[in-house]
Amino acid sequence: PPATKADVVALVQRMVGNGLDASEAELGAIIRYLAVTYTKQSELQPSKQAPPLPQKSASLNSLQKQGMELYSQRYCVGCHGPAGKSPVSPNYPILAGQKKDYLIQQFKDIQSGARNNGITSTMSALVQPVTPEEISAIASYLSAQQ
Repeated sequence: PPATKADVVALVQRMVGNGLDASEAELGAIIRYLAVTYTKQSELQPSKQAPPLPQKSASLNSLQKQGMELYSQRYCVGCHGPAGKSPVSPNYPILAGQKKDYLIQQFKDIQSGARNNGITSTMSALVQPVTPEEISAIASYLSAQQ
């Protein structure tokens, strides 16, 4: 559980990155509930500047939404983190905000074996069944992330 209000905000940001669809008021209510439930009371004292609410990806088009679903279904989130923003290892790349064509090429290179090192060995097995259409959708989603 989150120990501080900053942890609560980070948790909710990850939830938004994973597709939580909530209004700004609902996000605020979630943050308040988690903060009251899990953080120390001293953390809840009003500060001069409240942390910003997580930003929703409200402008995702249908291809990007499909990519967001595939990103989770294909287990990309397990190594690259929510929305490709927080890899579990410093050796894994941050995918969020990369150019779509670059992401597609890297994906294809790992599939074909053209890109092959110790880090890609695990990913190689996971990407083999992914279709070109799915690759494009995932790349569209990741390139739309900030």
